[in-house]
Amino acid sequence: MASVQINASFADGSTLQQFGKIIAERMKWMRETARDSIAACAINVLKSVRTITRVAKLSSIKVNVKVDTTLYPSYFTESAKKSLCVRYRGSNQRYHGKEKVVASEALSKISTWLVFRWQDTLDPKLRSYLIVAPSAASAKAKAKSIVRARQIRYAGLAKRALGVLMHKTSTKQNPQDAVSRQVTAKAQQLTATKEIVAKSNDGNGGKYSLVLYDNLRYAADAIKGGRQAVDVQMKKAMNKIVSIINRKIPDGGTFFGPKKLATPFPEVVRKRK
Repeated sequence: MASVQINASFADGSTLQQFGKIIAERMKWMRETARDSIAACAINVLKSVRTITRVAKLSSIKVNVKVDTTLYPSYFTESAKKSLCVRYRGSNQRYHGKEKVVASEALSKISTWLVFRWQDTLDPKLRSYLIVAPSAASAKAKAKSIVRARQIRYAGLAKRALGVLMHKTSTKQNPQDAVSRQVTAKAQQLTATKEIVAKSNDGNGGKYSLVLYDNLRYAADAIKGGRQAVDVQMKKAMNKIVSIINRKIPDGGTFFGPKKLATPFPEVVRKRK
């Protein structure tokens, strides 16, 4: 029987070891090449994980703003245009940091307003902001509106990324999602597959590797249950793969006939009511 090794960012070592054995069994009973069996099994896992991948809910936004007492809000004039800025407290010197300066609401008497620091940790570019606001509550509301606007633009990206990865693994798989072209383009950009074929020196046999990449920053956070849930979904996928293999194993008509494969993870089998 062929030897198969699996490596993954998430999932228990014993789960991955069992996965390698199941792929080898599929190659044997389905009479498939390593390439076909590995791709088929990878698709099963991606499908399983995709079922528990969430679409962002706007109500779950959490932000943390912190007042910066060394700065105060002000204005500067350029080409007869008045623009918002921040200056060092106790002087008239402007602050020229990399942060984006925004106001939390319509500007009025900003002499009593404060400057709040906030970093958008869910943004792939980790953008930092200086929010000019009359209160911490107003600054938080502005930060949430920034996150909300991006979430609306990229809602469903985590799920779409897995769908695109499935299609890159096998062109027969192409699940559709009600997302914008922008989301699909970003999913294409953040996912990749890589095949490695190494033939043996004598021409008999060799090694085949399939590597799947999902480089979305919050991919794990988008999964309901997080990292542990990935392991469970892999187990469910393996149970399904074994059931497919068992359909190809002929029923043993005699005592010495082939035996069906046992369900590898009966603890995750959903009981039908």
